[in-house]
Order: sequence, then structure tokens, then C-alpha cells
Amino acid sequence: MSLLAEVKMHLDGPVNLSEKKLMESYGISTTGNILGMGPAVWGSDPGTGIGATPGAWHKPGYIKGSGDIPTMIMGMAMNVAAYCVGLDLVTTIPVDMPTVTFQFLDSVYAGGTLDKAGSAPVYVEIAADEIKNGFAWSNFAYGDIVFITPNNAGAIGAGKAIQGQFIGKSFVSGKFMLKIDSTGDILATGAYTASSNYKYSVAEVLAASNLIVKGSTNALADGTKTVISNAYADVISSIRQHIAGFSNSDGVSKDAMSREKTEAGTKNKINLRLWSKTTEMKGEEVIADITKVQLRDLKAYGVDGMAQLYKAAQNQLIQTINDQIIERMAALGVLNHAQLLNAQGVNLNLFVAPAGTASRDLVNFTGISSYVDPTGVDRRAEFGAIVNAETNSAAENTYTRQRRLYSRILAASSLIGTVGRYGKGDVAIVNSQISSALQDCKGFIAAPIENTIGKTADLHFIGTIGQVRVYENPKWGWDDTRIVVGFKGNEDTPGVKFLAYDLASSVEIIAESTMAPKISVLSRYDIIDAGFFPETQYLTIAVNTAFGSWV
Repeated sequence: MSLLAEVKMHLDGPVNLSEKKLMESYGISTTGNILGMGPAVWGSDPGTGIGATPGAWHKPGYIKGSGDIPTMIMGMAMNVAAYCVGLDLVTTIPVDMPTVTFQFLDSVYAGGTLDKAGSAPVYVEIAADEIKNGFAWSNFAYGDIVFITPNNAGAIGAGKAIQGQFIGKSFVSGKFMLKIDSTGDILATGAYTASSNYKYSVAEVLAASNLIVKGSTNALADGTKTVISNAYADVISSIRQHIAGFSNSDGVSKDAMSREKTEAGTKNKINLRLWSKTTEMKGEEVIADITKVQLRDLKAYGVDGMAQLYKAAQNQLIQTINDQIIERMAALGVLNHAQLLNAQGVNLNLFVAPAGTASRDLVNFTGISSYVDPTGVDRRAEFGAIVNAETNSAAENTYTRQRRLYSRILAASSLIGTVGRYGKGDVAIVNSQISSALQDCKGFIAAPIENTIGKTADLHFIGTIGQVRVYENPKWGWDDTRIVVGFKGNEDTPGVKFLAYDLASSVEIIAESTMAPKISVLSRYDIIDAGFFPETQYLTIAVNTAFGSWV
């Protein structure tokens, strides 16, 4: 909050008096007399075209990006910051510009490029429509010779190909990891001819429909073939996905090198990858008014009408920001859960029913109407049938079923720590039904767990489970029993960031036609997914019971 206040003073302080005089000047108070900002416009690219030439700023064709001006100081911004529980769930970064560019850095296994012939990265991870949870991973062992070949109606076709060695399945995304040995040609006979200088780029080979073929050192074996379509490759993050063989000269052996190999050294390289992202501050506006008669008569009852309008506007902003933050976290959690299902077979979704009930498809979970990733794709069908967690109803009761919710939250927290690499999940969001179940179960002595659930009267924060702070979201319906677990982190960790530019400012006028007061409250901010693999900091779980409810 102090940082937000400092940014507000930096923006508004030096110009506030002159702004005030300007707004009070005759003839300047109507929007028709003021040049509007319009949409955000980016300046000419400094690396290409007219932007790359000297003195480009002064040339007629140069596109000048849009700017912005600050608004009047208002203390309500601090109230929004204080009461907006969403700011407790994600890192808040005060910014003092209407457009922001930020960078994030990652170390990768490199050695070449994906889209140019002549070199190739040491390792790549390949994604395709068919490389998902049902992929036959048991056909491949670490170090197996693998070819990526043209697909000729399910058979090996002549053309561009890649030869490499199977390194494993990414435990983060479930992608196919391959050490690149060479690129070359598949002949009509099925024989492979390698090129010593990477004749084709990796992207060039994957441009068409392909086969993944398990082969031998010198020639293709007529063995396991898997058709892959819409395939693409990427370099592998050396922090996120450690490959022990990289430190060996052959790039595969996990043991330390012999003296002879150590003297020769390794040619494998780690490089840094720096990406940048530019975003603009977006806006939410609330307009409220009141008549002269209402304002006067409310005073007779001891009610300040204008204060109530400001409270209503503040509440609208707070709830809007909360909703946007929570749904962004939930969407990233769905993406991470789907990736973990593909990568490690992890499925934390929970179904509880009388023993003998086999399962229930996630798409049939009551009340779970939204289970989409950040691109808006519903991922429920990928999880299929969720097996009934109850095997002996005679040994179960309401408390033991509620206790499973604790276990799922703790498991999600640990997975975030394992895959996200920055820390275990430390916040969780639940609806009122799950909140009631967690508070009801806190006194179950037979299976005690460290928690403070129910020991606070705060409206949103309901307590902790281990080190996880649990928040109740009253906007989710009674049957919307999603559980979102996340790691809040800081400015340097991946995840959702709330960029606060002008958290709450207002303009108050007297309408000329009615002489009644009217206010406009505006908030300028953006919610972004920052860093590499931001989805790994969240995990969204769906829980369902056939016993009516969890309480």
C-alpha cells in the first residue's frame, strides 16, 4: 500500500495543482473540448523498417506510440488495496507508466537453433496432438535410437528426417524429449543417411505429418511407429527439466566421464533465453449519481448519500478485481493439472460415493461448470472417469470424507513446490460449501492435522491448513466445488502479477441539467502471467460427492 501511495504521489503530485486549475477553468470541463487518448498504440519497431533508420522519430511515416496523463489523487485507492483480498493471493507490483515492458530469463540446453539449418540444440522437447496421456511410453527406454520421419499413410516415407536418442518424458509438460544426433534423409529403401552439418532444421523436418520410429544405429527398424500431427519442438529449460547426461560428452550417459573423455571435454552448451512482454494498463469504470432530493432527504436519516455512492463504487471495483484474479489463477491451475496428468499421470480430482459406485466422469461433476485453461479450452474430458475414492462405506463417515479435502489441498501444495521449483503452494481458494466442510472437520480428533480453520472471523480468510492460507470465495455457487491452490511468490517468481497503475481515482461533477451530483470512479491496472511456466504455480482441483453435499 505504501508503494502504491508513493506511485500515486509520483504520478499526480508534481502536476496536481495545475491540473486542478485547468479543470476549474471556464470551457475546459466538457469531454468535447478535450483530446481523447484512444486505444493504446505502439511506436514503430526500432529493429525493422522506418524505426531502424537514424532520426526516424522526425520522419512523417514514424508511428509515435500513445502516452497517458495521471488522474487526480484520491484516498479511495488505499481502501481498494486494503479490502481487495485478491491482492493477498498474488504479487502486486506498482507501476508508473500506462504501458509496461518486462523481461524474463531462463537457462536452456542450446547449441543451435530450431529454425535454421547447420546447427541444432542439444535436446528438444516435441509436442504433438498424439503425445498425450495415452501415448505408448512403455515402448521407449532412456537412450533408445529414435527417428522422426515423413509419414506415408502410416508407413515410413522418403524425405527429411531427424535421428536422435530418447531422453525421457518431461515431468512438467509430458512432452517427448529427444537428444538430436543428426538431420538427414530417408531413402525410398527406408535407409537413413545422416548429414554431418545438420542439413535440415528441426522445424523444417516437423513441418509435415511425421512418424516417431524406434530404430537402430545405422538403419531404420520396422518396429514401433507412432503417427504425430501438428508437431512442434522447443528447447528444454535446464532448470525446469534437469537432464543429467548433459554434463557428459555424449549427452546421454548419467555417470561421470572417464579421464580420457574429461580431457577431450564436452561440446554441449547451456544458453540464456530472454523474452520480453509488453502490456497496457486496462480500465474499469463505475458511474454513480443521486438526485438533489435524495441527497437532502437521506441527511434527515443521518445518511451521507455521497459517501454511500463511493462505498458502492469501491465495492464494485473490489469484487471485479477479485473475480479476475481468482479466475486467472483457476485457469492456470487447470492447465497445470492437465499437463501433470499427461506428464506424470497425476489426477487429484476427487469423487466420493457409496462403496460399489465405480466412478463419475469429470464432465458430470455437479456444479463444476467452468474448468477451462487460459485459452478458454475446457479440459474436463481429458481427465475422463474419476474413480470413487471410497471402498468401504462401513468405515467411512462425514468427517473421513471431509478429511480427504485436506489431503488434496496438501498434495496440490507439494506438487506446486516440486514442479514450480520456487515453493510449495501457500494459498487456496474454496467456495462456501467446501469452506463449511473444512471448518466442520477441524475438530475431528481421530485424524488430527495442523490447521487453524474456523479460528478467525474475517470475511474471506478462514484459516490455514499446514502452511496453506485458505480463502473463501462467496461468489462461487454452493455446488461450484473447485479448489484452487497456488503459490503467491514475489516479483522475481513466475505466476500471476497484479500491475497497479491507478488503483482508484474519481471525478465528481454537478450535472448541468439537474444540478444533481454525479461521480465516476476509474481503476487502471492489468493482471498478467509473468515468467516461464507461470501455470506451474497453481493447481485447480474439482471435487464431487454422491452423498448430497460435503456437510
